[in-house]
Amino acid sequence: MRHGSAVVRILVGVLALTAQQSHAGSSQIAAVNGRIITEDELRLSLSGFNEAQRTNYLKDSNSRQQVISNLIDREVLVILAEAKRMDQSQDYKDALAQFRKQFLATVYVEKAIAPQMNEAAAKAFFNLHQERYTTDRVRAQHVLLPTEAEAFNVLKLAKVPDTDFQSLAEKYSIDPSAKNNRGELAFFQRDAMSAEFTDPVFAAKVGQVIGPIKTLYGYHIVKVLERKTGTKLQYDEVELRVKADLRQELVGNLLAASRKGMKISVMSGKTTKNPSR
Repeated sequence: MRHGSAVVRILVGVLALTAQQSHAGSSQIAAVNGRIITEDELRLSLSGFNEAQRTNYLKDSNSRQQVISNLIDREVLVILAEAKRMDQSQDYKDALAQFRKQFLATVYVEKAIAPQMNEAAAKAFFNLHQERYTTDRVRAQHVLLPTEAEAFNVLKLAKVPDTDFQSLAEKYSIDPSAKNNRGELAFFQRDAMSAEFTDPVFAAKVGQVIGPIKTLYGYHIVKVLERKTGTKLQYDEVELRVKADLRQELVGNLLAASRKGMKISVMSGKTTKNPSR
């Protein structure tokens, strides 16, 4: 239930490259039919790594040459694609439009939350949410529903005394694995899933049925079966995780506040024919 930030890193890297290429000076490392490949492009191709990792990787001559070879191959293929006018296709234009939206959204987010993404803020977030950073484990069962209304209906059924929760999971859950595990979630720690799911689950008592919990996947009804107390972790042990959680919260707050100022509607997705005249 977690999502990575590789796209974010790549897009931010593209922004950096765009800024760098607006100034002459990036050293040239290769050329294909007169098209220059620069040192900036080389470093951007490793945008999934942090600065120290990039530097260490590029110090190895074999690794550096392999990356350069990959960039040359890419340029060769781009030339071939352009010769076929693939950059004039609707697919290309659609992809470019999607990239533009993702790029602008990502850059806006990074700039908006940058003042709050610092060491002091991360440590303050850690101190405020220390209960998240332990090796405590919970075993639970869940039923995943597509809508909130359906989730509330299943919640009512799940709270009836002596209800077989696993049968509910088998009958109602849209989780593909439910037919095999009947909603069973083996022991897991908080970092195994998103905070929106684990926070209420870890706060619940053994035997308690809670929900609906909304996540990216739908609405969960959860029954807590067992819990095992672990140890509290120190900030240094979970620094990267704390910063990721802080970032997620800041982005969530930013979106929640921004949505309030906009008129938003969700369509059915169905197309209707114009009435005949």
